[in-house]
Amino acid sequence: MVSALAVFFLGTHKIIRELLSIVSLALLTGLLLMRIVSPVSDDFTWQYMPGFFTLSFSLSSFGLLFALIAAISGLLKSFASWGINSKGYHALFHLMMGGLMILLSAGDYISFFLGWEIMTWSSFMLFNNFSSADDPIEKSQDTGFLFITLSLISALLMLGVLFFLYNRTGSMNIADGVAWLHGVKGLPSWIPGLLLMSAFFLKSGLLPFHVWVPGTYREAPHTFTAFLSAALSKVGIYAFILFFLPFSLNEGSGQISYLIAWIGAITATVATFKAIEQNDMKGLLAYSSIGQMAYVFTAMAVGSSLAMGGALFQMVNHSLIKLLLFFIVAGIIERTGKTRFDQLGGLIYKMPFSFIGVLVGIIALAGMPPLSGFYGKWMIYTSLIEKGWLLVLTGIVLPSTAAFIYCYKLIYGIFLGHPTEVNPEEAKEISPRYRVPSGLLMASIVLLGLFPGLILKPVNVLLSDLGMETLALTSQGSLNAASGSVSGFMVMNVFGGVFAVILILLSLFGKKAPTRNLHRLDIAYAGELPTEQTPLHYGRGLGHEVKRVAIAGAIVKRSLTEKYMKIGNQLGGILEHVRGFYPGNGQVSLIMTMVGAAAVALLIGLKG
Repeated sequence: MVSALAVFFLGTHKIIRELLSIVSLALLTGLLLMRIVSPVSDDFTWQYMPGFFTLSFSLSSFGLLFALIAAISGLLKSFASWGINSKGYHALFHLMMGGLMILLSAGDYISFFLGWEIMTWSSFMLFNNFSSADDPIEKSQDTGFLFITLSLISALLMLGVLFFLYNRTGSMNIADGVAWLHGVKGLPSWIPGLLLMSAFFLKSGLLPFHVWVPGTYREAPHTFTAFLSAALSKVGIYAFILFFLPFSLNEGSGQISYLIAWIGAITATVATFKAIEQNDMKGLLAYSSIGQMAYVFTAMAVGSSLAMGGALFQMVNHSLIKLLLFFIVAGIIERTGKTRFDQLGGLIYKMPFSFIGVLVGIIALAGMPPLSGFYGKWMIYTSLIEKGWLLVLTGIVLPSTAAFIYCYKLIYGIFLGHPTEVNPEEAKEISPRYRVPSGLLMASIVLLGLFPGLILKPVNVLLSDLGMETLALTSQGSLNAASGSVSGFMVMNVFGGVFAVILILLSLFGKKAPTRNLHRLDIAYAGELPTEQTPLHYGRGLGHEVKRVAIAGAIVKRSLTEKYMKIGNQLGGILEHVRGFYPGNGQVSLIMTMVGAAAVALLIGLKG
């Protein structure tokens, strides 16, 4: 919060504000890392209106994990956005980070809600005032309105339930509310919990509350979109763990947990086929983020230690992958000025670093060995098998398999397809401010693929603090479950060995075919010679072709956004009629209110 003021008042010069921003985020990251190395007790309370409530703050182990994800993501984002944003942008970003830290360390309802609202409103102002849309005034109005309206609905749902919990327990302490939720019996008592859960689902973009995500990701400043996906999308997960993990482990909550698991599976399926349809790079990654978060909620619904470990592994992995992919996409947009697949193509020779970065990202994103994405999904799938939820497993494997299509579209559409509006010979590699953090992220993804056990030690600390059984850790290079184990070191060596053998064989025995330079349109296309206007690009046709698949077609052809808009228009019409009861004169309205209250009181008296 102090750095937000410092950047705003002292950051008149570009170099000063960039250094202030990076130094403050580096300091925050360092302080959080020190908490891991040497844990300390720095809990504190603030008596506000003694006898009414007390503000309390305490950074738990899982709060520390989320804070670290946010701090590291923010630090890398600030480096990637060096020199391209104003002091207002940086001040709002630090204000948002301050709200996020308040939320993650809150021990009572007031501080939790205060942090939630600071984070929400500052992120809205960041998005609304610094939009990357081609026509920010026209495009951001609807998207911004949708974002803030759904955020207000989420906040009101949460505030109502928090007051309900205070009424039930007589305490503003979150732990007391969690204890009440943990002890509820019967569906009527679960209704407040379900409403609170809906507020958290809305923030994470689960179906049917996902409609704000694609537009916001598409139009937000490019590097801020990376932070949105890597860090802010995890806030709903943190809140779910804070309030509902004991609830989901409750013996009487099996039906609710099963329902949450299916919500995750359905969300992942819808988001995957929507991602395949996208022609916009950031739009594809936005729907991909929705799908990846759905895996995490499905795993948390299972409730076992293995599932929770898989959820946390998947969450960390998702942050690394989305930071990497959004940074590279931001660099490509900066160099080319294009955002759609059908505007790009053929950039592999001029942008080899970006190609390798996207290749690493999509391998991990698709959950393929030998990179880190494989192990999170392995833990989630194994936990579903051990739980006996084989139908849910089938539902979650479908989108995971179909994700190969949009992963292929991402790399082919940019680097391998026919060049369209960008001449590959004139393209340049992405800026060093994107390359440096992308290189660090690639190394982290490979390292976790080689030593997946590295993440189990902090995960076990979290599981222990949550009252769950810890996972067996035999070595840094392996993961273990009751039904089997997997060795990251072995998987990496097998894949590396197979690749090396194929490369050697091709080098020794492969025959180089004669080549000659051809124009890219020197091909036969449906029996005709194509022209410059012929849509040959892979990124253009794939979304149309997928509609032929029954399930995918049904998903792609329907839009929940349009339905929300229709409901909004109908409510608007109703409210216009209601507005007729308010004539615009305060005195008349007061008289009408008093007369109405007197009439109600009279009716109640007569009934009595």
